Amino acid sequence: MWGFLLTAALCGVSLCAFGQPGIGQNGVVNTASRIPPTLPGGALARGSRFTISGVRFEEGHTTVTLAQKGISTQVRLIQVSGKRIEAIVPAAAALGPSSLIVSVNGLKSKPFPIDIASFNPGIYSVFGEGWGPGRIMNLDAAGKRSPNTEENPTRPGQTISLLATGMGAETGATVNIGGRPVRTAAVRRTAKPGERELVAAVPRDVPQGCFVPVYLEAAPKRASNVVTMAVSGTKGSCDSGPVPLLTANRIGLVGFDRISLKSPRAGAEDQIYDAGFVIFAEKNHLPLRTLVPPPGTCTGYTTSFQSGTVPGNSLMNTLTNMLTADESHATQLDALLLDAGTLLRLTRVDPSKPKSPIVRTMEVQSVRFRATLGTGGSATRRGLPEPFFGAGDVTLRSLGGADVPEFSVHPPMPVSFEWTDREEITDVDRARGVTVHWNSEPGVDSMLIAATNIDQLTTASATVVCAARPSDGRIEIPAALLANFPVSQEISGVPYERLYVGSVKAAALHIPGIAAVAAWGVFSMGRIVAFR
Repeated sequence: MWGFLLTAALCGVSLCAFGQPGIGQNGVVNTASRIPPTLPGGALARGSRFTISGVRFEEGHTTVTLAQKGISTQVRLIQVSGKRIEAIVPAAAALGPSSLIVSVNGLKSKPFPIDIASFNPGIYSVFGEGWGPGRIMNLDAAGKRSPNTEENPTRPGQTISLLATGMGAETGATVNIGGRPVRTAAVRRTAKPGERELVAAVPRDVPQGCFVPVYLEAAPKRASNVVTMAVSGTKGSCDSGPVPLLTANRIGLVGFDRISLKSPRAGAEDQIYDAGFVIFAEKNHLPLRTLVPPPGTCTGYTTSFQSGTVPGNSLMNTLTNMLTADESHATQLDALLLDAGTLLRLTRVDPSKPKSPIVRTMEVQSVRFRATLGTGGSATRRGLPEPFFGAGDVTLRSLGGADVPEFSVHPPMPVSFEWTDREEITDVDRARGVTVHWNSEPGVDSMLIAATNIDQLTTASATVVCAARPSDGRIEIPAALLANFPVSQEISGVPYERLYVGSVKAAALHIPGIAAVAAWGVFSMGRIVAFR
């Protein structure tokens, strides 16, 4: 009895007992771009396909109406399931603020605010998340099509087609491939309502790699969502950058990182964190790639951060958040993980103290190994170990488990560098972009730069990741990608708006029973910034 009364008090009788439908947080998005509606790129274009995520929808008994200035228009539905609706924005919808209402058996959801635009395209991705490999086809001279993949990259100068929605009445668009803008040669209708095929020629001077960023210019200095494509000037697979492709059935990911985070307290030392993670998986059918773009280019992601965990405070966390950002992917990943035992042992031998090795352990957490290996600076706390990384080789050892036998390897460690203008960058003007500079040390394979922010009120989040050669010494994060960032707000608690510069040392490890193991050491310097 008390349980029933508590439930009724918490969720309302009409909501729980009678099945009122509900639209989720950031639950109305362009089906292709998936950009949260509270971000600048979240408007829905006339005639576009869009997705409603929520609860208590019912096939055959659901309607959706668009309410504008006291006038309600019924929306054409494409597909309905219990938690998802795919529909088409009416071509005659009035531009500007509107609201959506889902009705199931006469019960209505709360109105959901949206904006209607004449043009706001999104590019379809292979995994349907709005980022990652795009649904892109390579076209040969005879017009024959083949999917663009890491094993079948596009050649510079070749023609490609990509799928988009949100074109409105536009008959052309500018597609940006690896930082090179190209006017599309054609925009064609497909068999699916609201979907368009865009055809363009890949620039001959395009950067080459497995994850070349591709986006449409949605507005002056504002990109659509960003997908990736594989480009190579030679036959065979593309260049994946500092992290090798993992195409085998039994794979491993090994990462160690040091974060030197500028303290928010004036005059305080940096917060130093040493950490590591190790994962072994049965198959690579999930988007486990880190999607590092070619040197000199930047890629972007937007999503809703609706996790029960606090986002990590390092560049490596930023790069690997995509592994668990989606609950369904995280569940699938858990089912594919291999048993490598319950404990990993890390040993570092300092050349100046060869008889006093430094030892840390990493305990298993749901078949994944994660551990904070040490802290220092203003992050030092009683009872926590001192920083682990330093001079000398490091050995990673496991006694083995049911799936992965005993092994002993030497993974790459973080390599330090100097971020020369960290103190000067306090604010980031999203309309102008931001440029960072560094001095690197020998032994660095690649430099990575990341900007990230989470709107704590709406959970909408955005991330941009750029890559550069260590010798470049600088890179600019373009305004077009920062335009979809949430604006910083004065909110109490842990600030999530961060800018990172990091060095990457990568290697392939050989572990018995595992076909391919990618390992890297990341040294990242970070600071809190304000996105304006």
